[in-house]
Amino acid sequence: MFEKNGKMFEKVLKNLLKGFTMRYELFCSDGNINNDEEKATKMSDNIHEGHRDRMRERVKNGGIDSLESHEILEFLLYHVIPRRNTNDLAHMLISKFGSLANVLNASADDLVTVSGITKNAAVFLAALPGVYRAYLRSLNEERPLLDNRDALVKFLRGYFSGKNEEAAYLICLDAHNKLTSVQKLGSGGASYVQISVRDICDAALRLKAVSVVLAHNHPSGVAEPSDSDIMMTQNTAIALKSIDVELLDHLILAGETNFSFRDSGLAEFLDRHVESLLDDSIINYLRPRR
Repeated sequence: MFEKNGKMFEKVLKNLLKGFTMRYELFCSDGNINNDEEKATKMSDNIHEGHRDRMRERVKNGGIDSLESHEILEFLLYHVIPRRNTNDLAHMLISKFGSLANVLNASADDLVTVSGITKNAAVFLAALPGVYRAYLRSLNEERPLLDNRDALVKFLRGYFSGKNEEAAYLICLDAHNKLTSVQKLGSGGASYVQISVRDICDAALRLKAVSVVLAHNHPSGVAEPSDSDIMMTQNTAIALKSIDVELLDHLILAGETNFSFRDSGLAEFLDRHVESLLDDSIINYLRPRR
């Protein structure tokens, strides 16, 4: 009887242990996720990592130019979103903002409104245009010769590329038209920037400029000067002439196009106007008063 009951007890115990072992293995498979799901997750990670390796190889061999716009975004996001399919995120970003350029020009606050874009990813993407401008500026750290329009425009790309608000700079040159310094005069909105003629003159004197070039941008893409641009340039030329500093040109950059007051003939017209005004002022000053 005892032997029979002992065998029954042993059988029940084995069944209990077997059930407990199965439940324990299920629990240890990662928070009640079954082994099939765990394997699927690992397989997905391996697929993504393999795709990323192939993308990195493409960039290594062919450069970033070998990628489509969405692939460039996908590649950039690898570095801030390590565990997600960034191809889908890249398509979502371009769908919302319209182009790669618009994505990179968007603010971090706007970028985080896209599902899956983290704060770190948004800050990273929004910072890239500034990184590009710093790169362009660093190419010109050896006091370049800025004696023609092409050289000036190339130099100024480092200050205006990708900006979606107006900004103005004063380029100060020595007697040989080599760069001595760059002074930011101000920034504004999408269609305006306030520039003080007094600030321009103060900067020219403080930085000991022999001549200067005034430059600002039009984010609208239209490089033609407005009436206020022409009036401000005239007033600036008059003020600078009075302190023996020459205004060589006023350049307006708008995307890939640009406008030169000098090349358009406006500068020569303003020069004659300035000379006439100054001559009249001298004559009036010297004329005996009654």
